Amino acid sequence: MTTLEKLKMTQQEDNLVIGEILLFMGGVVFLVFYIFLFNARCNDIGLSTSEKIGAFFVSLIPILSLFVFLHLIFKKGEEYQ
Repeated sequence: MTTLEKLKMTQQEDNLVIGEILLFMGGVVFLVFYIFLFNARCNDIGLSTSEKIGAFFVSLIPILSLFVFLHLIFKKGEEYQ
């Protein structure tokens, strides 16, 4: 293996590491926004803290999350005056 081939492999590995870091940071930002929006919608519906925590963990299970999201989307929120 020549020095040029080793240099190209090193650059590719660096690009992969940078991509993984950006992907991780994007996932963290998405998770934070998800938690805030989930909490706001649960407050609008009127769920208690324990119900919010339970619904959040159920929403992380792939098949059951569909039902949680449908419930959050279609349930009418409380009227505020």
